[in-house]
This record gives sequence, C-alpha cells and structure tokens, in this order.
Amino acid sequence: MILVVSYLYFFLGCYLGNKSRLFYNSMPLPKNSRGINLSYLIIILLAINLLIILYLVSLFKNIIFSGISISIYRDSLFKDQSIKEYYGAYAAYLFLYATLVPLFGISYGLFLKIYKNKSKILLFSFFMLILKESILISRYYVFAPILAAIVILYCYDSRMTLKKAAIYLAILLMLLLAIFAFRGDSDLSQSLINTRNYAVAGYSLFTHAIDSGDIESLFELSSPFAFFGVLGAKFYDQSAFFSKVQEFVYLGDAGYFNAFYTSLLLPFLYFGSVGLSFLSLIYGYLLSKNHQVFLYNYSFLNFNTLFALVIIFFSHQFLPVQLSFFWDYFLISLTIHLLVVCMKNIRSRF
Repeated sequence: MILVVSYLYFFLGCYLGNKSRLFYNSMPLPKNSRGINLSYLIIILLAINLLIILYLVSLFKNIIFSGISISIYRDSLFKDQSIKEYYGAYAAYLFLYATLVPLFGISYGLFLKIYKNKSKILLFSFFMLILKESILISRYYVFAPILAAIVILYCYDSRMTLKKAAIYLAILLMLLLAIFAFRGDSDLSQSLINTRNYAVAGYSLFTHAIDSGDIESLFELSSPFAFFGVLGAKFYDQSAFFSKVQEFVYLGDAGYFNAFYTSLLLPFLYFGSVGLSFLSLIYGYLLSKNHQVFLYNYSFLNFNTLFALVIIFFSHQFLPVQLSFFWDYFLISLTIHLLVVCMKNIRSRF
C-alpha cells in the first residue's frame, strides 16, 4: 500500500507540473541563443578524466598481475578499506570524478544529439563511464544512464523512432542476460527470471525491511546526512550503514539479494509514509516541470536536471539513491539549477 500510494502521488506531481505555468520565461529564447556552448569545458573535463582512468587502469593491471583472482578482487571491493588499499588514499575522489564527469558528458552529449545531431561527446562519455565500471567489475552505473538516454532520445529526438528504441532496449536486455549467464546461470529461462527479479528486488527488500523490523536497525545506523551523498558521509559513520545495506537477504523462491533497497527506503526512514508520499509528489512535479520548461525554451539547465531525475528513476525507481554517486549528481544538478534561477531573478529585479 505504501508503494501504491507513493506512485499515485508521483503521478499527481507529474500532472500538477504539467498544468502549472510557474517559472516560465516571459517569452521563448531566440533560436540562435538556445544552445549553451559548454563543449570546450566538457572536453577539458573529459581529458582530465581520461588521464585519471589511464592511471586507474595501470593500477588495476598491477592488481590483476599480482595473482589475485577476478572474483576475489570483486568481492573484496565491498569491504570498508579495500578501495584505498588498491588505489590509494584519494581513490574515492578519483572514482567520484570518473563517475560525475562522464554523467555530465552524457547529459550534454544527449543535448547536442537532440539539438545538433552530434554524437561524439555522448559516445566518448559513455566509453569513459563503461571503462571506469570495468575497473571495478561492476555494471551499476552503466544501465541507468543507458536506459535514461534511450527514453530521453525517444521523447525529444525525432530521429529516434520506436523501432530504434525497441532495438536498443532489446540489446540492453541481451547484455543483462549475458551477464547473468556469465555468472553461472547458463539456462536462458533462469537468466530471464534473474533479470526480472533484479528489476523488482528493491521493492521486495523495502517491504521485507518493514515486515521484518529491519527499519529500526537501519534508522539507527543511518543519518539525515545520508541525503547529502559523499559530502554527507563525512559527518557520520557510513560504513555500518553500508554494511547493512550490502547484507544478503533471502526472498523465498526469488533467491538471495544484496540489500540494495529502492530509493524509497531513506525518505521512509525519516519521514514515514506521509513524508514519502509528499516527496514523491515533489519528485513528479520537478520531473514534469523540467520537461515542460525544456520544451518551452530548450534550456540545457532544465535538460540536465531532467536527465538527473530520469537517472534517479532508473537507478532505483525514484527519489535519490542512498550511498550512490547518482545522488550526488542529482544534488549538484538541482543546486546549480536553483542557484542560476535565483541569480536570474535577482538580476531581473535590478
């Protein structure tokens, strides 16, 4: 019931955002001023990112050549200090940069693809993100941006037909199936079941936490600072909370899942079902409003916030994801957007 009500408020927020006329400019921007030229900045940031990736790849090569197996290496990454042991004291910041910059590049690349049909920045940014995930033997930060890109291009780029979108989604599904098959589930039907289970596991774990009473222990281990991503992690002991959400939970015939809950968890811990519904309403409003304003003035500022919101949705349904760089990208995008809007309003009054 909590899930159903949350989604109802999410759709209500989308409806209100679609009907609202707040925050519109007095007139659409002239056609020749719609494109924000951030290409040089993006190129510089991606060039720095390439150097960081090459450095991390060299360290990764040394780790593998030291004799450690891939499975042991991947399992050890979930331990508290393993990243620092492998990649140095500043590893967390390097991986943060190597995640946020490609996400920004993907966002701007999608904007260029829609507006000018240019794909170089988009493809290179995806390549950088995939390379970074390959170093960690992970897929977490890849599939949400790919899904977001397919949906956004289908919605805003007339060149992305329904047929093309279906083909890209089919390729993505085959990649998921291949990953599960590679992990040992050679049976196709079992791989399909695993893919389906992982798509809904966050909801199942969320309801399991409520039914089992884990909500109380999660509340004790967490902190309101968890809403502030990496910055917030400096103000509380996130290792205990991280260990808790990485525990494996048995969900009957579905099997075992590491408890990477849906994003509904964190708001529910601190605001309850009423607060969760309200935040779902706000999320739906922001998503719909940025869509409307982007259609009105083709602002990259609105587009980037829209991109961040869609990634949040596909990473763990909706609302910010705890212990995830997606949350940091969402916060940064929203903060910059609000600051720019406030500055424009202040300047217009003077």
